[in-house]
Amino acid sequence: MKQFIRAFLLLGCGSTAAAQSEGYTRTSAPWSDLSYEVCSKAEGSDFRPVVFKPKIEEWTYTETKFQTVKFVATENGISEVPVKDEHTFPAYFLVGQKIGYLDDDNK
Repeated sequence: MKQFIRAFLLLGCGSTAAAQSEGYTRTSAPWSDLSYEVCSKAEGSDFRPVVFKPKIEEWTYTETKFQTVKFVATENGISEVPVKDEHTFPAYFLVGQKIGYLDDDNK
């Protein structure tokens, strides 16, 4: 059992070290051509947040209220015409937004 735990920890540390050895910089990273904003450091933090442009879906929906009656004057007198009260509104859905972090060397 101890050997299994040691192997598990060794594999976990190895994959973490491999992930950190990429060394992307702000101008050479795969995301450098995307729209983003680099923020200032927060108190007590060694990293600056990088906020990327959100992906938003936009569509419209129609809201129908009770049917009303409109009075219309005609040759034969006044007649009632049923009228639907419909309004179309925009709707938005945040699909996702990514946030990254940069150190003092812009990595």
